[in-house]
Amino acid sequence: MMRHNSLLWELSKGDNSARSYLFGTMHVKDEKAYQHIKKAQNALCKCSHFYSEINLDKAKLQLDTSHYLLADEASLDKALGQKRFDKMKTIFDRTFSFDLERHKRFLPLIILNMLAESVLREDNHQALDAYLWTAAKKLKLVCDGLETIEEQVSVLTALDLDVQLKMLKEVAENISKYRKSVISLSELYVNEDIVKLYQKTKRSLGALRKDLLYKRNDIMSNRIYFNIQQASFYAVGAAHLGGDKGILAKLKRKGITLKPI
Repeated sequence: MMRHNSLLWELSKGDNSARSYLFGTMHVKDEKAYQHIKKAQNALCKCSHFYSEINLDKAKLQLDTSHYLLADEASLDKALGQKRFDKMKTIFDRTFSFDLERHKRFLPLIILNMLAESVLREDNHQALDAYLWTAAKKLKLVCDGLETIEEQVSVLTALDLDVQLKMLKEVAENISKYRKSVISLSELYVNEDIVKLYQKTKRSLGALRKDLLYKRNDIMSNRIYFNIQQASFYAVGAAHLGGDKGILAKLKRKGITLKPI
């Protein structure tokens, strides 16, 4: 398990190999996500390729609202029951200014992501990962994703709905706990505590951790290893870095030399 506190890691294999960089991001616009942007920018300038989790240009063209909806015209009021749905709608409107009625056909996990974003501030025009993508394009780096659009969509649509509904109900039942959890994650990010970020995220995902964390870490670490001979900058969610099943540990087991920056 990686116990060094750093969001940025230099990757290499052999003394004469190219140096690549792996950076943990947050998919939010809050200024806390930008606390370590300077060292990321310094590393970005040393690379020829840039990879985010997915190709953000392709995502704009290929992803739309339909990819985030419940299957077969299902909706949250039907899945939860009208009485529970109405109560949840009132709670989310009052505490997050979030219109659950307008989003009742969305996957619960997508709603949870929206709620998390609403807890944090919108200090910047772009979420950090999108900002880095734009910066890499300005530097004329070759830009792509570690995962395909199809892979991410297939993971999302295969997630157990009952587990997602349970997570949504738990948030509605304890708004204060949820707010504290989101803020705690952002503070761990500022402190670059990738071990606790991993542990806290793993606990919060519960039964979904295998699909959303472990399997995706396998895919991303394998593709980073495949590209190790080119000078690349990798920007992935910070929770994917730490832990014995995290990307850093997987790369180390593959013989990659890791250096915290």
